[in-house]
Amino acid sequence: MGNAEKECIILVEPDKPFAQVLKQRLEQQGKVVRIVPSTPRLKSLLSKTTPQAIVIEVSVGAIAAIADLRAQAQYKTTPILVSATHASREEVSQSMSAGANGFLLTTQHSPAQIVDSILKWCS
Repeated sequence: MGNAEKECIILVEPDKPFAQVLKQRLEQQGKVVRIVPSTPRLKSLLSKTTPQAIVIEVSVGAIAAIADLRAQAQYKTTPILVSATHASREEVSQSMSAGANGFLLTTQHSPAQIVDSILKWCS
């Protein structure tokens, strides 16, 4: 397994262009960012790094992934935000019940606003 990377923000986002925009803006704020497109890739990345925060797109199995992370002691207090272009009230409710700290509707916020929300959880 090698040395663990320093703390980073993990974006679990299948929309690569959108993820790149967020990554660039977060890196401009001095953050280290890793992007993975799916929850299986998240699990692999977590074996190599310590997340400062995790932002996970609801469509990639966010609810089950959050519940799994919260069941592990090392992720009980890690900020986890769920993002979505649109979501039902049920998805929002289930995400929060599973342990998400917040829900970001990406169609209602600019990338700058989304980055600001992520940064608030990293301070």
